[in-house]
Amino acid sequence: MVSKLEAAILEARQHVEKFPGTGSKRYQSSDGEKVLRFWTLTKFPYAIFYFERPEYVEIIRVLHQASNIPVHLEP
Repeated sequence: MVSKLEAAILEARQHVEKFPGTGSKRYQSSDGEKVLRFWTLTKFPYAIFYFERPEYVEIIRVLHQASNIPVHLEP
């Protein structure tokens, strides 16, 4: 059985796979070659962070929006 949070993450993943350019670039570093984007879940305070690749979307993190996001995204 899939929880409501898991279903929301799946829904967000499906959205960014279909429309990868719609995610915000707010946390993109200026020196990065890859464009880091994020998309927020609709009913939960989480965001998925991803890179848009030519063939697929690479999700790298799912983070709570109240966390220290820049620290979690550091290499």
